[in-house]
Amino acid sequence: MNKNDLRFIKTEENIVASFLKILEKEDFSVITITEICQLARCSRNTFYLHYQTKDELMNNIVNEVLLHLSDELDNRVTNIGQIDFQVTDLYIKGIIESVKRDLNTLKILVLKDLGQFRNQYADTINETFIKNAGKISGKSDTEEYYLITAYLSHAITGFIFYWIQSSNLTLEEAEVVLLKQHSAAIEASLYFLKN
Repeated sequence: MNKNDLRFIKTEENIVASFLKILEKEDFSVITITEICQLARCSRNTFYLHYQTKDELMNNIVNEVLLHLSDELDNRVTNIGQIDFQVTDLYIKGIIESVKRDLNTLKILVLKDLGQFRNQYADTINETFIKNAGKISGKSDTEEYYLITAYLSHAITGFIFYWIQSSNLTLEEAEVVLLKQHSAAIEASLYFLKN
């Protein structure tokens, strides 16, 4: 079957939506392919045209969320001297945009997470920081830099996960808070990288 065929795409979207709806109520370990197929109104054979296992389905969903995050964090500058408040603002808006794009999926993944997804999310931010820093600074291959990127990536992840789990702030309000907090952290990090 052609993966670009509209019927194939719609069926895949239906399988994903059905799986997420079930995951919202049940633990991953007890979800069955039969249950997913019943809600998606497709046969097991149709499911297997898209995914070999429910683990593959879950990994696909997680990878798509992480890809969107990584894309939004893509480097916006070519040298360290270009990083200022406006660039930091664009960078924060990118993070918030990735959250907004995948908000419903993120809510389910965060609320069902036992730590693995949190680590994957922070690792994606961290790896993107390291990749991008190599393009703009000569200090990207030092222990100090790795500590700074780990700190920043886990701080952002903690902020986003706490906001999803516990905060009553709107996404726009959370963006303002993140920008205020993260700007100070970026400024301190830039001081280190420039000196």
